[in-house]
Amino acid sequence: MLGTVSAALWENVLSRYRFSTAGAAQLHADLAAICRVVDKQVGTGVAEAGLRRCIEGARLVGLPVKGGKERASRSNEDEGAEDWEAWGGGHEGAPRESEADAAAGEADLGLWEVERRLFADNQAARDVLDELGLETLTETEARALLRRRVELLG
Repeated sequence: MLGTVSAALWENVLSRYRFSTAGAAQLHADLAAICRVVDKQVGTGVAEAGLRRCIEGARLVGLPVKGGKERASRSNEDEGAEDWEAWGGGHEGAPRESEADAAAGEADLGLWEVERRLFADNQAARDVLDELGLETLTETEARALLRRRVELLG
């Protein structure tokens, strides 16, 4: 069943629409909500495993325009909390952060750096996908998804 949901999300959402930063955050929040519902019914971690490709795709199109450390160091905590809540930050009711999300945060790669490396050559693309902890996406899929990012169109 999750395979069907994953395929439908991939074909009808990730492969069809363009994503702004806010749109990608909404997609991430929607996927997290789906995972919470499925995990509640069938067991923890089942949804993340079944929707892994879509979750990784959402993480890729949701890369911050600048590196994550700049966002985290903002002085206005309320403003930062609102932004991070959509990304699974440690707020009440927020989805838990997976190991892959933590690894991507540690990599501190922004949209422009990932784009440069993803389109450089296949080895650079594989390396950047590894740094981001994206294990299921191929180089071709990742390039196609990143082309869906609004900020890279202009």
